[in-house]
Amino acid sequence: MDVYNLNLKNKYDFNRYTNPLDFIKIAVFDKWIGNMDRRKGNPNLLLRASADGFTFIPIDHTQAFACQDNYKNLKLSIMDRADNNSIMLTPMYKSICNFVGIEELKNLSSEILSNINDTLTVLDDVFDCVPKNFGLSKSGSRKIKEVLSDQERNKAISNIYLKYYR
Repeated sequence: MDVYNLNLKNKYDFNRYTNPLDFIKIAVFDKWIGNMDRRKGNPNLLLRASADGFTFIPIDHTQAFACQDNYKNLKLSIMDRADNNSIMLTPMYKSICNFVGIEELKNLSSEILSNINDTLTVLDDVFDCVPKNFGLSKSGSRKIKEVLSDQERNKAISNIYLKYYR
C-alpha cells in the first residue's frame, strides 16, 4: 500500500477490505508503542488479497518506542511527541470513519483498551522470546512495560482516533 492508494472512493472500495477497522487499530497501536515511522507518506502496510477481500498487514516497526535504543531511559514524554503525520490524517482513514459511522467508532475504544490490557498480560512472555543479540535487557523490558502500562495514557490512546475523525 502506498500514498497513491490510501483512499476509498465509495462503499464498494470499503467493502473490498475484510476488516477496514484494522486500519484504525494499526494507527492506534502505533500511537501506543510510539512508532514514528508509519505515516501518511510512508504507510508501511502490505495488502493481502484473498477471496474474502484485502487484509492490512503492518510492517516495519523499527522506529517503535520513539526510536529509542536505550529502553531504560524511555519516558512517556518521548513516546507521546506531537505527531502531525499519522495515517489517521489520510483520506483512507476519513473514508473508513465515514462508512463505518460514529456509533461503531465509539464502540471501538473499549475493544482497543481491552486489546491493550490483553497485550500487557503476555508482554513478559513476548520479551522472553526476543533474541539476546537484539540487546533488550531485563531493565529495558521492565521500563517498556512500565511505560506501556500507564492506565491513564492507555485510556487516552484507546480513543485518540476519535480526535482525527472530523
